[in-house]
This record gives sequence, structure tokens and C-alpha cells, in this order.
Amino acid sequence: MRLISDLIGTLAVVSLLALASQADTPVGANSDPVYQQLRNIGLGSESVSVTNFELKRDAATFHLHSGTVCFVTPVEGKVTGAVFVGDGGMTFNPPNHDEERSLKLLTKDNEFDEAFQHLVLRFTDSTYEEIKKAGTAASGGCDASLLQDSQHTMRKKLHTNLSARILQDVLSDRPGGLFVAFIHGKHYDGQMLYTIDPTRRREVRHMGFVPYFAGLSEPAWRCCRGSGYLYRASAVGHNN
Repeated sequence: MRLISDLIGTLAVVSLLALASQADTPVGANSDPVYQQLRNIGLGSESVSVTNFELKRDAATFHLHSGTVCFVTPVEGKVTGAVFVGDGGMTFNPPNHDEERSLKLLTKDNEFDEAFQHLVLRFTDSTYEEIKKAGTAASGGCDASLLQDSQHTMRKKLHTNLSARILQDVLSDRPGGLFVAFIHGKHYDGQMLYTIDPTRRREVRHMGFVPYFAGLSEPAWRCCRGSGYLYRASAVGHNN
């Protein structure tokens, strides 16, 4: 049991690439009105239709073949998230031969190519501008529960305060670079996470992905520049 507990704690740290934990919440943040907006954020009225759009983030490329992207309500004039509903896929090209070999061992496939119909994005980089520029105004909506599920996952299952991390960039005068994708895929147990956070010195241009629900049949793993970690799902499961 001690080993299982240690693995759970380690996975929470390395798999999320040092995204801000609840302990990192700034003093007084719980009562800060901007923080509360981010914590209780929902989908806004802006949405676009996209066709054959590619969003490249480091070693990952998100292919939005066709569908609708609905953006979250702006906070302090900044849009920090979106939900995609439609036909899409994600490809991942390991940055070096060692990571490529490790990924093949983990996935049992020569290539990482995940198809999805739903995608939730949280970001402080240029994702909003890129998608909006490529899309056309849409009249359709998206399933708001997808965004709510991602928030629940971060808070209750991964014990990570993503809202506090986003708050840092929203209040900053500098451009943000955070990118988090919740991938509702078809091949790897339906749920995966991909993150980039350049604010951590050791995590610059780091990326990682991990199936994040308990009871997975596949191993949970982290794959990122210069290192790789493998955890059996049985060691981290049943952490509800």
C-alpha cells in the first residue's frame, strides 16, 4: 500500500508537468473575483465552424477535420478555453529516437494517432486567435458538460488547481504559453491529457500525456522531452 501511495503522488506530479497544485494558489485567491470567474467558467456565446484545421503544439498536432469550436466566457478580456465537437484526431511525433522507442513500447504501435469526437482545451497562448482566424461563425453549440468534466477531473481526480495556474497568465502583462488538452479519444481508454507549461524552468517545451481515469486497462505513462515514465494502471487506479 505504501508503494501504491507513493506512485499515486509521483504520477500526480510528473504526469501533469508541474501544473500549479492547489497548494500553489496565491494568498487570497479564493476570494479574488477574477479567480472565481476562472474557477466557475462556462461556455460563452462565441463559436466557430472549422474544416481541415491543424493546431500544432510542440510534438503534438491536433487535426480538426470538421466540427464546431465553442469558446469559454472571456475573463479580463482573455479567452482561456474551448470545446470542440466533431471529427478530429491527434498525432504525436516523439522529439528523439529514445522517446520514439519508448512510445512504441508503451502504446504497442509504431505511430501515435488518436481519433476523437470531443476535445476540451484550456490555454493562455495563441490558441484562441489561431482557431478564430481559421473558423467561420457558427450557430451551433457544444456540450457544456465536457468542460465541466475537465474541471472536475483536475480538481477531484488529479488534485490540480488549473484555475490558479491560468490566473497567473490572465493577470500578467506578458503573453502566456500554457496549453492543456483533454482528449476524448477512441483508442487509449477514451481519456488522455496533453500539457505544455513553459513557466517552469525544467518544463520548458515539455509535453506529456496520461490516461487519467481509474481502472484503465492500459498502463498510464508520461512521455516528454528527455525522459519517460511508465506506471501500471493498477498502481494508480481506484483513486476516486
